[in-house]
Amino acid sequence: MADSSSGWQQVDVQEKHTSLELHWKTWQAPVLPAQPPVELQVFVQVTTDNEAGAFHWKLKAHCRSSEWSLWRVIFPQVQIPRLSEHSAALVPVASGQLRRDAWDVSITRRAVIRAAGGGACSF
Repeated sequence: MADSSSGWQQVDVQEKHTSLELHWKTWQAPVLPAQPPVELQVFVQVTTDNEAGAFHWKLKAHCRSSEWSLWRVIFPQVQIPRLSEHSAALVPVASGQLRRDAWDVSITRRAVIRAAGGGACSF
C-alpha cells in the first residue's frame, strides 16, 4: 500500500490566489522494489469560496499500468471548527449528506490500487 508521503518520484505543490494544487507523479511500490515504477498520477485541487464559506475539491487519478487499477480513494481529510451549536457540514458521501454530527464522528473515504499480482496502493 502507498500513501501520499512515500514512494513518489515527483511531488509538486502550487499555491495560487484562491487555491492549492498538489500533483503526485510516478509511484514506486515499496513492497515490490524490483518492479518498475507504476505510471500513476494523482492531482488534487482545493479552492476556497469565501462567499459560501466552503472549500471545493477536485481529485483526479490516472494509472497507465495494465497491472494496477484504482479501487478505492481516501478523500483529503480536513478539520473544520464548529462555529456554533447549530453548525452543519455538507459531507461528500454519495451525493452529499448534511451532517450536524460531523465534528463528533470520523468520516473517511478511501482508495486502493490493486495489482494483478496482489499488491495494493492506498491513497
